[in-house]
Amino acid sequence: MSRYKNLIHELEQENVADRRTAAEHRVEAGRSLYEAGHAVVINDANKETRDELEGVAERLEATERKITRIEEIITRTSEIKDEISQARREISRLENEVVPVFEQIGERAFELYRNNDYLENEYTEEFRDLVQRSNEISEIDHEIEELENSGEDASMLKRWVSGGRMALLRSRRNSKLEALPKLYRKAGAALCETDFLATMNDTQLNQIAEPFLAARRRIQQLEDSIGELDHERERLRAELHEMDAEKRPSRAVAALQERVEELKARRNECYGRLTDQVIESNADLTDLPEEARTAIEEIGRLEAEQEKRQERISRLEAAIEAEQVASEIERLEQRTGTLRERLAEIQNEIEKTDGRIAETKQRHQQLMALRGSEDDL
Repeated sequence: MSRYKNLIHELEQENVADRRTAAEHRVEAGRSLYEAGHAVVINDANKETRDELEGVAERLEATERKITRIEEIITRTSEIKDEISQARREISRLENEVVPVFEQIGERAFELYRNNDYLENEYTEEFRDLVQRSNEISEIDHEIEELENSGEDASMLKRWVSGGRMALLRSRRNSKLEALPKLYRKAGAALCETDFLATMNDTQLNQIAEPFLAARRRIQQLEDSIGELDHERERLRAELHEMDAEKRPSRAVAALQERVEELKARRNECYGRLTDQVIESNADLTDLPEEARTAIEEIGRLEAEQEKRQERISRLEAAIEAEQVASEIERLEQRTGTLRERLAEIQNEIEKTDGRIAETKQRHQQLMALRGSEDDL
């Protein structure tokens, strides 16, 4: 029986495979006939199916376009993010590269400021710290000069005190000189935000400032580009919002792809119905396109093979059931034999019991005769 069951399983699996193949041929034939606009499917009987096919095709095309557009937006949004990050990194690099230039600009600008009296009341805020520090250094220089000039006529003690004072002043002077580069940078950076460079139009200053000006032009280009990219990103977000895909576009694509598969399945069902109608109408296959004719002929062959297998499956199932019935008969016969044996034993026991009953009755009669009348007892 196990061998029969294995055979049935194999045959059923072959039928499943053939049904799947036949279904594919049904879709293939229906699609071929529909796309060719063949008269065998262009009729009133199939109008409802054709209308459904047209509707499915429109929704399928719209859904696939939507998927393509969302995927394009996802890709472009990622590119925009990378482009903005790259632009900001370049801006940061340019800003760092021009820091040393600010010191040179500030130094030359301060020189021009000190040598042009007409600037005395302009740019005072930008030059305030440098003017203050320059004045402090000048005061120290003046005091050092006075100490140096009075050194020859002073006493030994005064010269010793003066030497200590001079050392302290020189230390202060060096400390203030060391702070000048930072002040130059600060002033240079501040002046670059004003019209100082254009106002002075100094050849040397312009030459010094050229790396900064070039960097500023490039930074402006990059910032404009970032602004355009941000604007483009906002447009893309708005487009995603219209497609209900703004928050999780990848999940939206997955859902739309599932919808595409559902629509394709419905389309295939419609193609299959068209093929079934052609088969049921016993249409002349020789008049059909080769692709459709070949598919329908293959469907017939596969269905015939399935019928043969199903007949064999029925015979195998009957064989299995026959074995089961035979086994049941054998079991019942064994049960009957057992019951007959028990019946024979019971019959023998009955006969023995009947004999004992007869003997007991005979003994009873003897005893009654021996007893006599009950009244005489």
